[in-house]
Amino acid sequence: QDADLNLLRDYGLKMITWGDLTSRKSHDLQQSASRLHTITDPDWQARVASLLQQPWERSYQEEKRMIRFLHLIPLASGQWDRPVEGDMYFPKAQDSDLNVPPDLNGYAIVSPSAVADNDRRKLFQFLRVKSATVAEIQQAIAL
Repeated sequence: QDADLNLLRDYGLKMITWGDLTSRKSHDLQQSASRLHTITDPDWQARVASLLQQPWERSYQEEKRMIRFLHLIPLASGQWDRPVEGDMYFPKAQDSDLNVPPDLNGYAIVSPSAVADNDRRKLFQFLRVKSATVAEIQQAIAL
């Protein structure tokens, strides 16, 4: 990979900055045919998730803030959301194999297929997706 990067530098290309990357991703997400929302290849989605984890792994505070404003989280409802819109939950209850009911009042549930990939799940954890406890689910059902 380093040889590939050096070859690209020989052509005058530069590494993209986090600001440019976030700006491009934001622009993509505003399109009706957003690549992030329409490319379903699991490997591609995993590589994007891995890339977007880097600000947390390297403690880049401003970049983490910018990423939190992007609609990166696919919900079971088919919509895409961002962490600043409110709480989002993994599709399984904490420490359990029980599914969180997808239509549970007040609960935005992440798409089960999206959390099946470890890289995407880790990104969602960085983005503060929560695991609801069985007691929280019971309480929400009782309301």
